[in-house]
Amino acid sequence: MSLIFFILLESHSYFRKKASKRFCLNLFYAIRDIDEMKMRKFILYGLGLFISCSLLFHGVSAQDVLQNPKEPQNPDAGRILRLERTLTITDKGGEFYFTAPRDLKVDSEGCIYTASKGQILRFSQDGTFIQNLITEGQGPGEIQGHFRYALHDDNIYIYNFPTRKLVCLDRKGHFLDEIRFSEQFNDFYGLFDGRFLFLKSIWPPMDARTGKMMEIEERILQVTPQGEVIKKSPNFPIQAYLGPGFATWWTFTEEVLDKGENILYITHTSEYMIKALDLETNKVIRRFNSKYKRVKHKESKEEQESRKKRNLPRKKFENDVSEVFFNQESRRLWVKTSTQSKEKGILYDVFDERGQYVDNFYLKLKGELLAVRGDSLFVSETDEDGIISIAKYRILEQKK
Repeated sequence: MSLIFFILLESHSYFRKKASKRFCLNLFYAIRDIDEMKMRKFILYGLGLFISCSLLFHGVSAQDVLQNPKEPQNPDAGRILRLERTLTITDKGGEFYFTAPRDLKVDSEGCIYTASKGQILRFSQDGTFIQNLITEGQGPGEIQGHFRYALHDDNIYIYNFPTRKLVCLDRKGHFLDEIRFSEQFNDFYGLFDGRFLFLKSIWPPMDARTGKMMEIEERILQVTPQGEVIKKSPNFPIQAYLGPGFATWWTFTEEVLDKGENILYITHTSEYMIKALDLETNKVIRRFNSKYKRVKHKESKEEQESRKKRNLPRKKFENDVSEVFFNQESRRLWVKTSTQSKEKGILYDVFDERGQYVDNFYLKLKGELLAVRGDSLFVSETDEDGIISIAKYRILEQKK
């Protein structure tokens, strides 16, 4: 009996709360008054309580999935979001050209930036073209081929994949610095605490890719300007069917950075699951989803031919989540789902910072959502003549 008391009292170091010590003492007094015939059952009961309390106080609950109800908190959920166009940016003037605009960002002065094949285009708040920040080439400050960029303290950081270098410009495009890395990275998210945030993918060896479903390891790296990896996140693996000379992706990593709280929201699975990576602790602090009705995958003719040619498995469902957006002003995470309706558009779920399911609505757009900022949306649109534009819309309702 004294041994049991010693084990339970020592467990206080795991609980990290004063209440746990009182629990142990109370349990000891209860044990003292129990007769020997009931001792064995009581020991098992006590150990069960010990395990439960250890999990509770040791913070394991932070890793539990927050299972949201099927319906969000907003009683008006399921509506079509009403929008009003407030700005249109087109390339009809000939000063620049749009080719699949992406990665739209807005700086502290309201200037708009978007990447578009060899360009980072900067516009004033009213949509007036200012400049293209990219100079193509191989010299200092020049970019060649594929890149990703981020805004930080109103400087522009551009990671150039083919050259493995990161270029820093001020907001007017003046060259400040560049860093070359020996290691190849697969994506670039921005900066945190003076370090660069990169995605690193690790593929299975070539001889193991024999025509089967396999995992590709993906981790978020925090890298110093000297190229040293300071922190490496938990694995966020994606699925791909890998064979000799080909790869068919089953899932993708989609992520968005909450700069206010230094949280990276990540989804990487086929089924609905959002993970919140705390960049300070380098741990997943929240996992949450909704009770989502999965959408059956509609196989195209090209996909069917490829599947038969390479003996691929047939995909049953669409990936539940296709994109995530974070609205810094409203502190809300927007999740683009695979649910679509010709009459309503695409269903978006909305979560608060705790992962609570607060709202959902349909967006009936003429193009692709690029960004959410405050009460405004930015959308890439293409008209009947093939002219690409960026439209800004104001949301005509009070968001919950």
